[in-house]
Amino acid sequence: KRECFKYRAPYTRGSCDNYKHVKSAVCKKVCQRRKDFDGRCELFQDERGLQLGCLCFSSDCK
Repeated sequence: KRECFKYRAPYTRGSCDNYKHVKSAVCKKVCQRRKDFDGRCELFQDERGLQLGCLCFSSDCK
């Protein structure tokens, strides 16, 4: 059995609220560069401040 793992990919336009209206198409495209991944939108903090990012998670994640 494979392990669950996740990673964040930056996405800097829009907001999580309006992002859901496009059905996470951009996150899915970014995340699908890694096999068996899907994506969802979340806000996360980096050293430059608050940014919008894609949280990608493997198909084995609950």
